[in-house]
Amino acid sequence: MLEASAAFLRALQERFRLDALGLVTLLGADNLRDTYGRLESPEFAIEDYFPTLASHVAFDDSILKPLPGFTLYNISDGIKATDLSAWFTRWLSTQKFTECSTTLRIEANSIGANRKPIGGLSFPPAFIIVFLFLGLGTILTGDSIGVLCVWSLLIASICRANIVDNCRATLEDHAMNANPPGTKSDPAKILVTLPSGQVVRIKTTKGIAMDCLLTEAKPKYPQDHMFQRIVGWLVFIIHALTLGMCTLPAQIFILGALAFFTALVSFRTRSSQHGTQHRISDHLHITRLDTTGRDTRAKMFARLELTHKEEQNLVVWFIMPRRSNEVWWNTFKTFKEEAKADASVLDTWGARLAAAYEANKAREELAQALMVE
Repeated sequence: MLEASAAFLRALQERFRLDALGLVTLLGADNLRDTYGRLESPEFAIEDYFPTLASHVAFDDSILKPLPGFTLYNISDGIKATDLSAWFTRWLSTQKFTECSTTLRIEANSIGANRKPIGGLSFPPAFIIVFLFLGLGTILTGDSIGVLCVWSLLIASICRANIVDNCRATLEDHAMNANPPGTKSDPAKILVTLPSGQVVRIKTTKGIAMDCLLTEAKPKYPQDHMFQRIVGWLVFIIHALTLGMCTLPAQIFILGALAFFTALVSFRTRSSQHGTQHRISDHLHITRLDTTGRDTRAKMFARLELTHKEEQNLVVWFIMPRRSNEVWWNTFKTFKEEAKADASVLDTWGARLAAAYEANKAREELAQALMVE
């Protein structure tokens, strides 16, 4: 009797073993945190439900935390803000911008664009097909623990998608409130500086700037959000533990699927780095324009068509030189006026400024020589 019990316990111990394989589910957290946190709507609806690594980034609310180092300057109203919304900082961090020649036009559209199904299928049919494929693979291996692992992954993917959609719903409300249909909003001249030192020009309205770019898109339904987080954490832990208990064929099958879909999601994120059209949630649209030619801040300032008051705001923020730098300001004044009549002048700033400093240096040397005489 004792020998039979010992044999059973040994078999149980061999079957229900724990190893470090479950730690693989934590890989890629930083990239996926930015992918989900930017709240950009994927082209195909099923992409939200792809089984990927690091699903826990949605359950620990880290996607709702803004990245540091971003500063927004509302030149029109003289407002400087460092508390940009989390989705905006994470979206900016996934883009490849020029030094200061990128312009973003952010608009709210009352008519949301539906995401494309795949082959006429959207959630749940296409989603079910993906997980039936995973479940069938583990069933064929005869691994009951593998089936549990797949089911926990399925529920975790649903919870993650619901959490992201919950935040998108809030952002959609903010976008609609910022620009109510039938009303005209005041435009705003905005610059955003990135931690890398790059400057992005933004064309939008004051309402969108305040309600979407500076107001956090917290979950629209807090109780549902908390429920999804709790369930998500439970199934994520089950998934991480059971992954180490599966048979080798099931482990290879599940990890292969996770790696494939994670790479697919990451590829979609990288492919949008230079894209010109972006849809955040279903009602907020971002259009990107990169101007050609030399990449200079003076060129950007000239294109902004700043008033004296707006220029002074940038001087106070140390974005434009102090007024005491007369050579720069005199050169910029002429440069700005000529650029209005001929856009090709915008690419001559570097040579103009160098010539102005050389001429000023020559005048100073001449004046010093006359004083000596």
